[in-house]
Amino acid sequence: MSIRFSVILIVALIALAQLPAIEPALFWQRDAIAHGEVWRLITGNFTHTNWPHMIMNTVALAIITFIFRAHLTAIRLTTVLLSLSLFVGICLLGSPMHNYAAYPGYCMVCSRGEPAEISPSKINWATSCWLALS
Repeated sequence: MSIRFSVILIVALIALAQLPAIEPALFWQRDAIAHGEVWRLITGNFTHTNWPHMIMNTVALAIITFIFRAHLTAIRLTTVLLSLSLFVGICLLGSPMHNYAAYPGYCMVCSRGEPAEISPSKINWATSCWLALS
């Protein structure tokens, strides 16, 4: 499978995760994880607070994969995304948050932001763009 097809497939799956019928079963929710819904540790990073948020993150994913295309394969990209998602999902367990739809977790890791400091009420569009670029 080509890296281009992989990115298209990942973006399509992220868009599906945004649908109102699907998103509630996927976002990171502390109580649900505690009751055995451990997939949310990973899938919470693929849900988004709104469509512009999802579009911005998927464009960033496309740009990052384009920049590193010489070093990426479909398997490597999938492994990196799933590993980072699991890492962020587990790290969020140490935060005071109870619900989380990706801000994205990758930007939080890259910007070394504290989860409690990153909340939709404190973030506006311009801040989101700057963090995505960091």
